[in-house]
Amino acid sequence: MMTSADQSGTPALTCDLARAEVFAAIDGELDAATLGALNAHLADCAPCGNRLKSDVVFLRVVRRAVSPGIAPASLRARVALLLHERAIQIAPA
Repeated sequence: MMTSADQSGTPALTCDLARAEVFAAIDGELDAATLGALNAHLADCAPCGNRLKSDVVFLRVVRRAVSPGIAPASLRARVALLLHERAIQIAPA
């Protein structure tokens, strides 16, 4: 999602493209060239840098809120038993 190269030859991102890549960057999903272009853009663009900071906080809050946690031992045991029974039912004779 890069645009044309800047004067140094580094691929440049527009604000729209940079903002579209923020969550992928936070999750470590960008290739080195795109991450470099994003970092260069963020260094020069305060609004996008501020947006990144707020997106990091937002993502942290969301992940904390929807974190599945650990199921109680009794539930884990029941699920394991059901899976085992199902595996026996579908196993070839």
